Amino acid sequence: MVRPFDHRRGGECGDLRERSSAASSRSSSIAIGPDAETKRETRKKWGWILAQAVIDAMRGGPRSGGVALPDSVTEELLHAYTSDGLLLEGVRHGPPPSDLAIVYMHGVRSSVFRQGHVRVGRELGAAGYTVIAGNNRGSGLATPLPTRDGVRLGGAWFERLEDAAEDLDAWIDLALASGARRIVLLGHSLGAVKALLYTSARPDRELVGLILASPPLRGFAARPGEDLLARAREAVNAGRPQELVDLGTAGLTFGRLSAATILSRSLVGDPSGLLVTTSCPVLAMYGTDEAAVGGESDLERLRQVIPDRFTGAMIAGANHLYSGHERDVADAITRWIDSAVSLRPAAAR
Repeated sequence: MVRPFDHRRGGECGDLRERSSAASSRSSSIAIGPDAETKRETRKKWGWILAQAVIDAMRGGPRSGGVALPDSVTEELLHAYTSDGLLLEGVRHGPPPSDLAIVYMHGVRSSVFRQGHVRVGRELGAAGYTVIAGNNRGSGLATPLPTRDGVRLGGAWFERLEDAAEDLDAWIDLALASGARRIVLLGHSLGAVKALLYTSARPDRELVGLILASPPLRGFAARPGEDLLARAREAVNAGRPQELVDLGTAGLTFGRLSAATILSRSLVGDPSGLLVTTSCPVLAMYGTDEAAVGGESDLERLRQVIPDRFTGAMIAGANHLYSGHERDVADAITRWIDSAVSLRPAAAR
């Protein structure tokens, strides 16, 4: 069973509806008079009321549509530069790292500030884990990314998978510099494919665990059509790598990707075989309501690659974004860390 997320856990700020009611009762007793002192007191009281309403909304009051911050979780906004000069934004959920940190990577066109990712991060933080959740260059569709020298065009339309290691390096380096000694790498959707590619290519990193949350293995196993690849190659060869090419289907990127992105993805193929080149324990999971992305058969295929260090989990009732089941996802992760990762030392460098 999933415990409903209580949006009224506002600590000192309390419930926005209660505050509004209390504000109304207080305001009815304010005497509005012509003298300056009364006007100053009136402005002060209404300023306090409005400030409290803003704080309540930021903390996830029921009228804000926000995500409530549990009293036990601390957070910090983060920024990290990649080695090729991009400035990425992120957030830390939970305590500052002292040993193990979970580095969290979002999927196509998403952001770690989306509600589902925030809820998972906060649930893990409430369980005592440090989560370093970082945006990557594939956030949004066409995103101007700040650099040390100006701006560069990024987003899902224009990212190349071979550049994803730069983003993961930046967030892992930040976690280590902040006090972490061991890293569990968590990727959702396309972020899971990026995490798998990275773990396979970087055995020297301090990785003690890999979490593949709803990896789109089938999508990568199905090779793009030759007509699509031909159009992408033509654009790249003509010096137009950022030209948007019609995919013929809508999907998460509204039916188009840049020529360079199409060719980059086509080189990956079925990423599940890469598990054999990793050395750490692996947890993979799907929701039962995302059959178009993956499910039991995909978990079994992954298990056959590394049967001795693989754990699979199906999140009952969850969709691709785990909406309403974020605590179930966090529980599956914490159980796996406690059983498969907790005593595992970091790789020697």
